[in-house]
Amino acid sequence: MSAVPLEVAVPRPLPSNLKVVRSSRSYCCAYLGNVFLVVWNEAPTVAALDQMQQDMGELQRSCPKGGGMLVVSRASSPGDHNAVKRSTDGLRAMAPWLKALAGVNGGTGILAKLVRVMMQTITTLAGNLPVECKLFGVPAEAAQWLAGGLGRAGCLEVTEAELQAGLAALLELYPPPAENA
Repeated sequence: MSAVPLEVAVPRPLPSNLKVVRSSRSYCCAYLGNVFLVVWNEAPTVAALDQMQQDMGELQRSCPKGGGMLVVSRASSPGDHNAVKRSTDGLRAMAPWLKALAGVNGGTGILAKLVRVMMQTITTLAGNLPVECKLFGVPAEAAQWLAGGLGRAGCLEVTEAELQAGLAALLELYPPPAENA
């Protein structure tokens, strides 16, 4: 007779205010109050960035006072030149609405460093935006900082705890590529 595990991993329930709006092999995006959450498993493409911009437009219309964006990149590449340019243009277009932007790339090695440099370059190339931007290696730190940034901007619609829980649930729901296969 074989042993039966005593505990079975049960996925964490999604917070009621987390709305997953798109999920593909490449990326997943969701709304949490007035925060747009994005998880990239592959390098962004122009087509995916265009779709993401449309998805974010819905959130912008429903939260006219502004909001935030938290991007988690698990990709080993920042995307090609056209995707980097589209990201930069997209940030400029969102600037009036976007109050704080947190990016996360916790990978190690030269490719992860390259992605972090490109994420920083994209925010720098976007120009003088009235947006607080910061990069992190750990999602929880990014969520904490983003909640503070939205609070300073006077448009925090979710608590830091809700943001932490929503991001953790989304990352669990949308695992890295090796776990997706």
